[in-house]
Amino acid sequence: MGRIVGGIVLGIVIAVALVFAIEWVIGLIVPAPADFDMRDPEQVRARVAGMPMWAILLVLVGWVVGTGLGSWAAVRIARTTKLWPGLVVGAIVLVSTLYNVMTIPHPIWFVAISLVAIPIASWMGARNGRTSAAISVGG
Repeated sequence: MGRIVGGIVLGIVIAVALVFAIEWVIGLIVPAPADFDMRDPEQVRARVAGMPMWAILLVLVGWVVGTGLGSWAAVRIARTTKLWPGLVVGAIVLVSTLYNVMTIPHPIWFVAISLVAIPIASWMGARNGRTSAAISVGG
């Protein structure tokens, strides 16, 4: 059970770290104004609305790839044939995404794609994370 919990925790850390890393790089390339206050919802909304299309796409890629890698890692670390540790990671990322898109307006295409792609990435990552040794002995 410890491996499963550890896998889930590390999977979440991997997913979040990848998302933050990509968003940090975007922030370096498209810096916020000097007086930008991240705690001000109106300023955050305006910043997202003014982001170039490639930056929004890169954020989406980060969320999807981060979910897939985090789900893969959760199942791999757990050394199981079961998908649920990876799916837990995906569910947490999905809930976080829902919160994010509800509090910060995003383009509708971004919302639609992320709500479909994140669960798919989680399932694919979890499925690919199963170890052959675990599969051959039944988990």
